[in-house]
Formats: sequence, structure tokens, C-alpha cells
Amino acid sequence: MSDSEAYNGWANRETWAFHLWVSNDSGMYETLRESVEEFAYNCDEMSNWRLGEFVVEWVKDLLEECGQAGGDMYREIGSWWRVDEREIGAAMREAYIS
Repeated sequence: MSDSEAYNGWANRETWAFHLWVSNDSGMYETLRESVEEFAYNCDEMSNWRLGEFVVEWVKDLLEECGQAGGDMYREIGSWWRVDEREIGAAMREAYIS
């Protein structure tokens, strides 16, 4: 993480926005928690990056199913390719996996 791109303690604004949306929507939080626990249970070795990649793809798939309802999150995050999957994975591991 370069200091010039850091945003509110996260790698960049996109990573911060992604985590903010995921952690502040109670329905998404609980559903994601269940999916992350199942994913972790089924993986022998799981890096933070691999977990983050799973979470980001899971959210994208959910938003595609929601159609226009997911548009606000898509617009707020902006450049999805800039979401730091490794950092998201570490945050999800800390929040969901004991």
C-alpha cells in the first residue's frame, strides 16, 4: 500500500468503499458471513488473497442478481479492479473466521 493511495486506513478508496458497503448492510453481512464460513471450511489452504477474491466475486454476482438495486454500490466503488483483494480477505478472515 503506497501512502499516496491510502484512504481511511485502507489500501485505496475503492477498497475502503467496498468494505464499507459490505460491512454496513446487515443482510449482506450475514449472508456473506455464511458464504465465507462455508468457503473457508471447504478450503484446506486459503490465503487472504484467495478469500478476498472469493468475497469480491461473490458480491459482484449478488449485485448482478439485484440489477439496478445494486447500482449505488457499483457507482460508489467505481474501479472494481482496484479493490485490494488481499486486504479484503484479511478483513473478512478477522471478521468471520475464528
